[in-house]
Amino acid sequence: MRIENKQRKIKVTIDTDQSNFRTLNNKDEPILRIVKINHGNSINENHSMKTTQSADQIIYFLKQCADAIKIQTNNPTVLKGAEIFSQRIKSPTEKQFNPHLLPVIAQIEHLSSTPFTFNFQQIVTDMVWRPSPRTDEKGEQMALGIFNEVLDLGDIVVGLLVVDKHQSYPLHQHRPQELYLVLSGTGDWRYGGSEEFNTLVPGDVIYNHPNDLHGVNALDEPILALYVLWK
Repeated sequence: MRIENKQRKIKVTIDTDQSNFRTLNNKDEPILRIVKINHGNSINENHSMKTTQSADQIIYFLKQCADAIKIQTNNPTVLKGAEIFSQRIKSPTEKQFNPHLLPVIAQIEHLSSTPFTFNFQQIVTDMVWRPSPRTDEKGEQMALGIFNEVLDLGDIVVGLLVVDKHQSYPLHQHRPQELYLVLSGTGDWRYGGSEEFNTLVPGDVIYNHPNDLHGVNALDEPILALYVLWK
């Protein structure tokens, strides 16, 4: 399937060859692979409005992440955050928005295969991707996928962080507390008030207290992680 906007010279080519399959959760699933992205501001008119189907896919993906967080941790604070997250995604109101891609999103073809990546690939082109305000680069090496621009999630902030291999998301801090769920990629993370970096793998859950300095260095593959901020 090819999505193209000639006016803005945006092209997203997705390989949906049904001969390509990977096994996740004991079933075969077709691989969807973004082959090429030409930089631009939005996708064509056919994708300017999110459909109910795409919203359902996004909510399904978020519920998968919320369930995984609850399974992977016994930290009471993280479990409370996961429960707030679960409540906000039960039946959120859809927003009108224009999907927006950045060059780094082409690197999802290099993501390691995990139980999360197939469902992520179903929604990647139906999301709003923004450059991080914490760096000067423009989405070539890292990006944030902002679910709050797609769904009304109330008083929490939910998004995806993509960091290309061998790149660093800078140390930063903020007042809301935060959890991360690593979805794909191995990286060195600083978190939870520690001054050291620790290597985390897909499925790991981390927690940052308010104003904890935290960041991540991607290793030999891109990192994909979900974050949730709440007060």
